[in-house]
Amino acid sequence: MSRYLLPGLALLCLFPALLRAQTALTPPAASRQEEKAAVFTSLEEALKHPKRVYRLSLKGLDSLPASIGRLRNLQELHLSGGRLKRLPDEIVQLSDLERLNVSGNQLEQLPEGIGSLSKLQVLDVSNNGLRQLPVSLVKLGKLESLKVTNNQLKTLPASFEGLSNLKVLHLVDNQFTQLPEKLKLMQGVKDLQVRGNPVPDLLLSTEELMVTPLVETLDAALLNPLKIYRLQLNGLNRLPAEIGKLKNLQELRLSNNDLSALPSEIGDLSLLQSLQIVNNNLTFLPEEIAGLKNLRLLNLGFNKLSALPDEIGLLAKLTYLGLNGNRLQKIPGSIGKLTGLKEINLIGNKLIDLPEEIGQLKQLEGMFAGENSLKQLPVEIGMLSQLKRMSFFGNQLQSLPPTIKGLINIENLDLQGNLLNQLPDELGELAHLKNLNLGGNRLLKLPATLGHLEKLEELDLNGNRLETLISKIGDLKSLNYLNL
Repeated sequence: MSRYLLPGLALLCLFPALLRAQTALTPPAASRQEEKAAVFTSLEEALKHPKRVYRLSLKGLDSLPASIGRLRNLQELHLSGGRLKRLPDEIVQLSDLERLNVSGNQLEQLPEGIGSLSKLQVLDVSNNGLRQLPVSLVKLGKLESLKVTNNQLKTLPASFEGLSNLKVLHLVDNQFTQLPEKLKLMQGVKDLQVRGNPVPDLLLSTEELMVTPLVETLDAALLNPLKIYRLQLNGLNRLPAEIGKLKNLQELRLSNNDLSALPSEIGDLSLLQSLQIVNNNLTFLPEEIAGLKNLRLLNLGFNKLSALPDEIGLLAKLTYLGLNGNRLQKIPGSIGKLTGLKEINLIGNKLIDLPEEIGQLKQLEGMFAGENSLKQLPVEIGMLSQLKRMSFFGNQLQSLPPTIKGLINIENLDLQGNLLNQLPDELGELAHLKNLNLGGNRLLKLPATLGHLEKLEELDLNGNRLETLISKIGDLKSLNYLNL
């Protein structure tokens, strides 16, 4: 008897065989993931299964064969630490390539067609002999990281600023004599490193300075003085005059030494941005400190300074000034010239007053002058409209000037341990005040306007002589801490 199968039934009978065949041709997802994670370290082995190679790492090569172009699915290619003088043109056939590392070779140029690697995100060509980058590089629209440290570059390709996705750009140790203006247009670059180029007066960004190597002996620094940007010295009782040879020095740490003076050559460090000399025995500052025209941070805490030179006012870029724990009896009026100052620490000195010029510090956000002998505050204090934190604990203040109402952004005000016996009504106009410490004074009553402080969260009145509280203290809706 002949057998006849309906077409659909025949297909149903064949389905298991088809499924097995499809399974054999299509590896499971887990298997594909394993293939993508695998790193091949032999080109010969990679070429046996070119479609299954996604990551390839070849070390110490003298040359790269043209057959590299057969690995069309390659996503990562690492060729660092070899003696490659050129890359084959076939490398541009790796259309899926996302990461390319050819650092530490002897390359003098890159293939002009490199711009066709449209998926490339990371390119590292550091430590080669490149004198220029190919123009087509600007076509790498997905490029996020470009490192060309330690080459011979003097310029960047035209339209380089068109690399709109670039976030990391390292141009360290090249031959730029000036930074390309186009870098200013690349707002997306968050990690820009440019040190080690012969650019006059090259100031490093705060971010780059943080990742720059910290040298810890003067002898080591003097071996290559123009390449030293950060220096920390310990065990000193004298700072040698040779410090002045480090013309590009931008951070100097001298804390916890036994220095009683600074050499005049300190003023030769015109690019210095940060100077920390905490916990020494300094009794004065040389007038040559005026030469530190780029100084942003100056921390002289815990020394034996009894006075400051007028030249302190010439540090026009200063944003932080630390003078706590000294013996200062007054602050020179020239401090008013530090119009970019954001924070000043005067805690633990012997100040009996503050100069009226303090009111010129219009950018000041933090002022700390506790543990002094201040009897009054200058009326100009009210001109500090950007001030957010102010502390005068442990002084001898008997009153506050009505001009305090000008502190329209003040959030934290510490007046603990003074001789205050009354408060001005204007205190109630500090609309942003969150923390107010009036403990340890001689207050008999509080102004009714205190009830207007809607944002007040903490109020300390402990250790006063209060006979009664204001009736509107219940109106302080944000108050969550009250110490009586």
